[in-house]
Amino acid sequence: MKSSLLLFCLLQVLPLCLVDNLRADDRLCTTLSITTASLPAGIVGQPYSVRLLSTGGVAPITWGLSKVADTLPTGLTLSPSGLISGTPQAYETKHITVVAQDSCPGARSVARQDLAIGVTSPATAELTVTRLQLSFDNGRAETTVKRNQPGLRVRADIRFDGSGLLRGYWEVDGRMLAALNEHVVYGKSLQLTSPAVPFLPTFIEGSHHVRLVITDPALDITFPEAIYYVTAEESTAGRTPIRAVSPRDHAALSFAPQSFSWQGTGQDVIYLVELFEQGDKQRVSAAYTKAPGYDLPESILKEKFQPGKSYLWQIKSYSADGNLVGTSEPSHFTFQPPN
Repeated sequence: MKSSLLLFCLLQVLPLCLVDNLRADDRLCTTLSITTASLPAGIVGQPYSVRLLSTGGVAPITWGLSKVADTLPTGLTLSPSGLISGTPQAYETKHITVVAQDSCPGARSVARQDLAIGVTSPATAELTVTRLQLSFDNGRAETTVKRNQPGLRVRADIRFDGSGLLRGYWEVDGRMLAALNEHVVYGKSLQLTSPAVPFLPTFIEGSHHVRLVITDPALDITFPEAIYYVTAEESTAGRTPIRAVSPRDHAALSFAPQSFSWQGTGQDVIYLVELFEQGDKQRVSAAYTKAPGYDLPESILKEKFQPGKSYLWQIKSYSADGNLVGTSEPSHFTFQPPN
């Protein structure tokens, strides 16, 4: 009698439990939708890997193509986990419909999305930089030079895909040396050299850090550095003396715009006029000119200089290929304090 009663209870309650559990599982199921709206283009001969994304539904999500006739570009496959990968083999564009199905224990949710995937040649692909390395003439990213050694430059070896405009700037010790605008066409590698004028400064002793900062295309990397060390020993290789004319050495000048002049070398050169604070030789201002003279603008005077302080000025001359060919001895002057 007791056994019959127990069996009756189980038969009555168990179906209710199963229904309740099923309803609980159904409540866990949400609508599945595909969030991937477009696919990046592939490049012939280069690895391709893109994962399709979805939201909602119950994991795991199974992916496939909607139609038997749908095919991916030659060399690419779609895995059940939603990864499109492989190496494209031909220039083509395919229009496909991808299907995602979830694992809801009740009624499974299915989502579809129409997509296009194209394969281009490397020449027409968007420019991307894959490698950047700096080195000096010794083949390394470090070198040692004498003070005022002429013609120091650094080389950048760049690996890239695609084509486009490469933008950025050369930087020394955190300060921009020169802008970079280079049209890059189809290829795999490119070698750039820091500019001949102005070339890397060597007038201050100690270590200096050089970088090529690329701003376009944007790179999410730490840009590599090349380091050069300037010794205290002076380099005099191949220089022609330049004689400063005005102002004379140790001149006392009024705090007003001044004209600096020197004896020209009679050669086709570019002159660099540098003005330093006396003592630590911290460069205050500099300018390039082809004439043997320079007028200090009033705006720079008021921004960079102070009355009552002493300064040095020096001239250097550079050949067309950026080599230092002449220099003057430093000349001293003082801006008089106001009355």
